[in-house]
Amino acid sequence: MKACEQCGKPFKPIRKTHKFCSYSCSNKNRWNNPEYKERVSKSISKTKKDLFSKGELISPYFYIKNKEEWKRNVAENNGLKNGGTPWNKGKRYSRKSPNHHLRGKTYEEVYGQDKAKKLKEDHSKTMSKIASSDPNWIKHVFDNVERRPTTPEQEFIKICEKHCLPFKYVGDGSFWINGFNPDFIENNGEKICIEIFGRYWHDPNNKNIPTSSYYKNRQKIFDKAGWKCLIFWEDELDDENIFKKLGVLL
Repeated sequence: MKACEQCGKPFKPIRKTHKFCSYSCSNKNRWNNPEYKERVSKSISKTKKDLFSKGELISPYFYIKNKEEWKRNVAENNGLKNGGTPWNKGKRYSRKSPNHHLRGKTYEEVYGQDKAKKLKEDHSKTMSKIASSDPNWIKHVFDNVERRPTTPEQEFIKICEKHCLPFKYVGDGSFWINGFNPDFIENNGEKICIEIFGRYWHDPNNKNIPTSSYYKNRQKIFDKAGWKCLIFWEDELDDENIFKKLGVLL
């Protein structure tokens, strides 16, 4: 929960960057900013300002003299003049997107093997270009996503606390190595990082999942940066396996 910066009311933000509980509070806060007022006032013509100051307009933004005139204009624009029917009468709101029928399908199922391969390659090149041009871009994306430890990561945290292992969780985007965010790093200054992987998303035998083989690339990148990377699979998270792997490095 957060406190709205305008009214102080507690609310649950959809994103970490949200500061206000409603559009109304956001607009009020914006209008309290002198720079914003000055910028908006420059966009208003002198004629409107003069008419508004004389009380001949109800708003400096529109040539409207009173609320009745405003309501009449809205009615005419919506086709309500002389008993017209609103465009949305009888229509029901639907949460389904225009492409809801594609949900759950892979690129290959929608576009075919050849086109899917080309689309993935183009998308990969575009994202790589964006990431390389702005080193803080990935971190900015993480800052707008509420990242929490996964169930396997929580198990590893419990084991670390139980045996006082010198590792801390940084998978929330608080630590980066050459544009990659490891799950855990060693606490005492040693360049050792740990990744916790699930079988479904990262198992190299699962060829239908595009992220099944990317753990190999992560290890190479960490090695180039001078970091030793250990990978624990979700079904290996017991005391014996962890101490066996960590015994080589610690």
